[in-house]
Amino acid sequence: GREEQNFYGCFSSLAGWAPGKTIAAAPPFAALPFGPGFGVVAFSVQTHFTNDDHAEGTVSYDGFRLHYTPNLREHHISSIPIMMLSVNSKIQIPAGKSRWFITRTCKLQALYKPDAAAKLFSIDYHAHLLGREMYNEIHFANGEKTIIGSEPVWH
Repeated sequence: GREEQNFYGCFSSLAGWAPGKTIAAAPPFAALPFGPGFGVVAFSVQTHFTNDDHAEGTVSYDGFRLHYTPNLREHHISSIPIMMLSVNSKIQIPAGKSRWFITRTCKLQALYKPDAAAKLFSIDYHAHLLGREMYNEIHFANGEKTIIGSEPVWH
């Protein structure tokens, strides 16, 4: 169906934000190329509103600006959705567990440029009500590893 196509064939995240988070702007040397030549011909915007107090008559004046240039940047931006907890209907958390762990590994390899470098400029955590804390580690080919990001307290 359409939902499956969006998540497994036609989905690329341009940006995201959650309450309490800073907005990560693209660095000046990179961008997401779009247009027929890059397979991106439209944008879909999802907006999630929360009214925890159930206040009547609440009006949102939120908005966003999408900046673009006709000049391609030196590097292209892409996202690596390692966990995708918020859209994974197969996750089953055992009842009665006070703490339960999920781990995933994503191995990256440059196929056409073996010595290529990647620049990480943002890590985003997205688990809706499933997450309580999240951590990211990077494991290098030489065996070294380091924590590159964490969200120890979920909002």
